Amino acid sequence: AIRPPEQKEIIHPAPGKKYTVRGYAYGGGGRKVIRCEVSIDQGVTWMAAQIQRFEREWYKKNAKEKCMDNFDSRGKHWCWIHWSIQLETELLCNSSEIR
Repeated sequence: AIRPPEQKEIIHPAPGKKYTVRGYAYGGGGRKVIRCEVSIDQGVTWMAAQIQRFEREWYKKNAKEKCMDNFDSRGKHWCWIHWSIQLETELLCNSSEIR
């Protein structure tokens, strides 16, 4: 899922100007998301996004001490990851993927 850009948000293209696109992802079935890639040309090329995880912070605040380093006793990962990527506004505005 992508957010931002927001619905009806207007991005003005400018040479050298970047815009941060953000989103979230989930692997399903307890599988860990190990990378997130973004395409703005209908899948012809892909760019790696930065991934940010929040499991460790949540477990430090909420979990019992014995499971702080183990997110799931079965080795599963249940948290959404957040991703972000900086894209040139000119590329973003010329993309047929985002309108």
